[in-house]
Amino acid sequence: MAQRAAELGLFSGQLKVASDALELWVELDPSSQTAREQLFIVLLRSGKLAESQPLVEDLLTREPERARAIFVQLARLTSLQSDKQGAYQLVSQLAERYPDLPEARFALIAVAAEVGDNATIQHEFDRLAVIAPKWDLPVARQTDRLRHQSNAQALSFLQQELARIRRLRWN
Repeated sequence: MAQRAAELGLFSGQLKVASDALELWVELDPSSQTAREQLFIVLLRSGKLAESQPLVEDLLTREPERARAIFVQLARLTSLQSDKQGAYQLVSQLAERYPDLPEARFALIAVAAEVGDNATIQHEFDRLAVIAPKWDLPVARQTDRLRHQSNAQALSFLQQELARIRRLRWN
């Protein structure tokens, strides 16, 4: 019943209803990873960063093989937060434990862009050029973000990325 109520709340966009139902579902079935993951997503969508952190940490601990997908979700959801600094701190803490996971670096780039931390963005793109040189998603996302500010900024970024890739591949 709690699962059904959660689904209805999610589908109808009623985050409070979904959150309450998901909390009940987790209480009734603590081993349900689906309930935990959906609850962390709803909490993030509701701007409840502090409440979502233990759930995300638990998911990463229980299902390390899903870390890639979880960090991609974090990149998408944390960029929508009104508390940009809180989102940045959350992702920084989580990504710290995954220095060689491209998706963790991507999530960190996404939130660093939201707070204007260009040094972190550059550092993480350097890391990605080494650990995932052919992964285009972070470059595409950053280009799109910059394009909304200025086409010249987006073009400059792409030129920097080409130079970075050349430098790292041939050095």
